[in-house]
Amino acid sequence: LLIYKSNDLQNWTYLSHVEKDNFGWMWECPDYFEMDGKGITVFSPMEFLNDGKAYDSAAICMFSAFDESTGTMQLAEDYQFLRSEERRVGKE
Repeated sequence: LLIYKSNDLQNWTYLSHVEKDNFGWMWECPDYFEMDGKGITVFSPMEFLNDGKAYDSAAICMFSAFDESTGTMQLAEDYQFLRSEERRVGKE
């Protein structure tokens, strides 16, 4: 996860990156928000289970601490892995 900042939304400066070993090779749709004073990070990891499947309907949710001034983020050790069963849209 790459962290950038901008004062004008035109010019961006790289601040830092966040990664966690064994959490897939890419994180799709990362989101950070705060609820009841606690930071939460949610993302969809690609090949998190190392079984060769991408799981387009899976997500990781974990508490995190984000320092906006430095762009540093600390991810909790505990997390929740959410995955829905395979689903199909339309008729077969």
